[in-house]
Amino acid sequence: MKSTCTVLAALFLLTGSATAQKLTILTEISGSSQFLDADGTMKGSNYEIVRAMQKRLGDRNPIEVMPWARAYNMLETGSGTMLFSTTRTPEREPLFKWVGPIQVADWSFFAQKGSGIRINSLEDARKVKSIGTYKDDVREAFLIKNGFTNLDSATDNIQNVRKLLAGRIDLFISTNLGIGGTLLSAGARPDDVESVFVIQTAKLYLAFSKDIPDELVARWQTALDAMKKDGSFMKIYGRYYPGIPLPR
Repeated sequence: MKSTCTVLAALFLLTGSATAQKLTILTEISGSSQFLDADGTMKGSNYEIVRAMQKRLGDRNPIEVMPWARAYNMLETGSGTMLFSTTRTPEREPLFKWVGPIQVADWSFFAQKGSGIRINSLEDARKVKSIGTYKDDVREAFLIKNGFTNLDSATDNIQNVRKLLAGRIDLFISTNLGIGGTLLSAGARPDDVESVFVIQTAKLYLAFSKDIPDELVARWQTALDAMKKDGSFMKIYGRYYPGIPLPR
């Protein structure tokens, strides 16, 4: 009996040490992935997926919402931090530890419906007067890296929608998954804008600061894999993005 109790106690301590670790979990308001409903309650595909993962892991750390630039800076410079949803790029690969993917999105240039703007390449996009971008977002960084100098940076894409509809910018860059929620938040209609060029497809992940133990990161990945296997991931994802293939 004593030996059984000893084993159970050891297992409890092992589990507790893995799940009780302080983790600063950060996210932003972004389309259908993370948003506040009319009552101010946090919802969204990726938010609900992360909460479901936390439940499986016994993780009770709160999820903090803040502007992307601030959250990403905390991930880069801080410790014990996780940020979602983060696009995994070659430049970011060595900076963090990764769990996912939890989402796959097309990057697109959006124009006002009926504007007559035609974009067939990045070179065409360089010729427009101005393109709205999201400050310190991966898509803004991509355009800067590719030599764009006609960028008009904003603190969120809601501002970009409003600037586009007011004629202050010609295009803005966003994703096929995020555009619906962004238009809704901006008080716009789905047919107010149109995608005029798909730039590329990207995968989004949970990004962990480098100091997070590998075994804890692996536990988060295992929880996500289990959700995809048992159908609970699809139940959430399909509710927000019906007909869109699961990220793999």
